[in-house]
Amino acid sequence: MIREALDFPTSGDGGSQALLVGSLLLLLAGGAATGAGYALDAGRLPLAVVAGVAALVPLLAVRGYYYRALAAAATRADPVAPSFGGSRRLFREAFVAVGVAVAYALPSVLLFATAAGMTRLAGRAGVTVGLLAQALGAVAALLGIVSLLAALYLTPAALATVARSSGVRSAFRVRTVVDGAATEDYVVGWVLATALQWTLAPIAALLSSVGVGVVLYFLTAVATRYVFGASFRAAVGADRVPTVGVTPSNRARSEAELQEMVLNADVYADSREADSPERPR
Repeated sequence: MIREALDFPTSGDGGSQALLVGSLLLLLAGGAATGAGYALDAGRLPLAVVAGVAALVPLLAVRGYYYRALAAAATRADPVAPSFGGSRRLFREAFVAVGVAVAYALPSVLLFATAAGMTRLAGRAGVTVGLLAQALGAVAALLGIVSLLAALYLTPAALATVARSSGVRSAFRVRTVVDGAATEDYVVGWVLATALQWTLAPIAALLSSVGVGVVLYFLTAVATRYVFGASFRAAVGADRVPTVGVTPSNRARSEAELQEMVLNADVYADSREADSPERPR
């Protein structure tokens, strides 16, 4: 499955072009964010705001593409890399992906905020109230960690559910999302995707100074979404995770094998018909 995931970002007619566009968008976002930081340090707040918005736009486009990659793997048996076409739809998909991610992360944010508030209260209150506040803060922090891990695990499944149902509300149908996420297929896929990301992302960071790192980072992010989507598709029973690669050469080979099987079946049927004693001579 790792091989299919790494082949996916450049698959199809426009995969290589999408890889180049995504890498350039990340470079643009990084440059704009750097400019915003310099402007803020110089006290030029309006320029910093403009640069920040300029960084946000390409990041949203990339986020929308990530969703498209996950959706392609979650809804098709033999997916190929999507394109960046349809800017309005691309940004709409980006807002959907960001909104679902924020909604799933919100409980952990609230719990961490509660833990921070309890810690501050413990430093100002008396001994009894302080001990109680510390205990409540520790519980809130622990629950926040659990909630954050759950959000990281369930968010890809929720986005895959949205892609398969074409409705944003389906991301919050807890039973549907959990039924798909609580399967061996999804667990294995999530672990593989996480391992892939944590293995290649540091390498991409090291290579960022020579310009290759951003390409590797984008490729890794898209490959990770493929694993999430394909694993969820297998988990909900549509079919197993495809074992045939998505590269054009592998697809051509599989189609040739299928045509050969059909031809052999036709030849066999003709031979049986010729050997049949009931055939009029």
